[in-house]
Amino acid sequence: MNLLIKSAVSTAVLAIASTNIASAYDPFSFSNYQNPPSMPNQSAFYVGGSIGSMTADGFCNSCDDSDMGWKLFGGYDYSDVVAVEVGYNSLGKVKSTTQSSEVTGFSAAGVGKFKINDQIGVFGKAGIFKWDAENTNEDRNATDLMLGAGANYQYNDNIKLRAEWERFMDVETSTTSRSDLDYLSAGFTYQTM
Repeated sequence: MNLLIKSAVSTAVLAIASTNIASAYDPFSFSNYQNPPSMPNQSAFYVGGSIGSMTADGFCNSCDDSDMGWKLFGGYDYSDVVAVEVGYNSLGKVKSTTQSSEVTGFSAAGVGKFKINDQIGVFGKAGIFKWDAENTNEDRNATDLMLGAGANYQYNDNIKLRAEWERFMDVETSTTSRSDLDYLSAGFTYQTM
């Protein structure tokens, strides 16, 4: 008898649940096509730019080893936690009494993101930097590693303000030395919905 009661109760619960689900969304109802169910946030492209200050660690002891720089970049958000980003970086010129070096290049990086709240998020990234150094004695170019970290502030639906630190490693700023370039910048991103 207990088994019969349990079966009857289970059948009734399933019937009520099925009725509620069917009434919540009926594919044959015209009203559902006027107001379709909301879709989750979709991945989006973004573009941005920044200006900042570059310092060359290891270029020289007492000289002008920093300059203003800028960059333009774009990316694609695969999810709330992962993105890819590419950019063009003009990092400025460092100079001593005998030599100078102006560094530009293209970067590509994977980005890991973490949202603190609805407006503030932090991120870290790692990738490669294909650099070109116009040095006094000889122009040099190669591809080396880069790292970065920063924070975003959601200004409105499309625009985020961004503060960021990046390190471009082992750039040949002269024929006899390599420098790690630290770039501190502030900028923005514009993201489609």
